[in-house]
This record gives sequence, C-alpha cells and structure tokens, in this order.
Amino acid sequence: MNITDTIEKFTTELLDLLGIDYQDVEVVEEDDSFCVNISCEEDSGMLIGYHGQSLDAFQKLLSLFCYKSTGEWQHILVDVEGYRAERENSLRELAENAANRARFLNEPVALSPMNSYERRLVHTAVGELEDVRTESTGEGRDRRVVIYPKEM
Repeated sequence: MNITDTIEKFTTELLDLLGIDYQDVEVVEEDDSFCVNISCEEDSGMLIGYHGQSLDAFQKLLSLFCYKSTGEWQHILVDVEGYRAERENSLRELAENAANRARFLNEPVALSPMNSYERRLVHTAVGELEDVRTESTGEGRDRRVVIYPKEM
C-alpha cells in the first residue's frame, strides 16, 4: 500500500470513528506534502471547529497515525469544503487592513494569536507590501504577529 492509500485509509477510519458524515476523501500529492480534501457538507462545521482548531487537531492525529504506520513524518494538510482557502483569503485581508492601520497610525498593530501556519501566511502577505514589517511575539498559544511601520 502506498502512502497516498495509507493516508486515505486512515482519514476515512478516523472520520468513521468520529461519526462524521462525509461524501468523499481525496488525497493529492503536491511536491513533498499531501493535501487531504474532505467533502462533508453537514458535519463540516464540527470537523473544522472554532477557527479551525478541530481541523488542526484532526490533521495532527492523521500525521501521527501515518508516522506510526510508515516510520516517516509526512507533511499533511487537511482541508474541509475549501475552508483553508477561505481562511487564507480572510487572513490576507486582515493582514492588509492591519498594515494600513499601522501605516496610518504610525504605530505597531498586534493581531490575535494564531497557529504557525496562519502566522506564516500573514508574514508572507505583509512581506509583499511596502512600508511595513512583521514580527512574531509571545509564546505557545499566545504567539501572534505584530505589524510595524518600517520607520520603527
């Protein structure tokens, strides 16, 4: 059984154990990672959770199962009904608005705490803008991105 089949098998087993009603699971290999796309219209909110926290936990469990089975860590990204793409767009918009606010007020703007994936998206989005820079501050769950005007 190849790694794609293993990931799909563990995904469906985990969804069944959780009692999630899903229509389809698709595993796509991209470069050195795997994207797992889950279609589940009715239970998508429960699987995603508050700000994607349940989805992140599901992703970690899936990675752990695959590691235990293959002995290798695989980079696995789980998405449900296009949630990650929507979240990415809203984070880009948030980053741009915060950057504009930092420029206008000429003072740092701190965003809410985020996981490392979301912080990376914000750093990337702000990195494409002029006259602002970013920095991560805090520890653990309180780690957040702060956007500074370049002059500071």
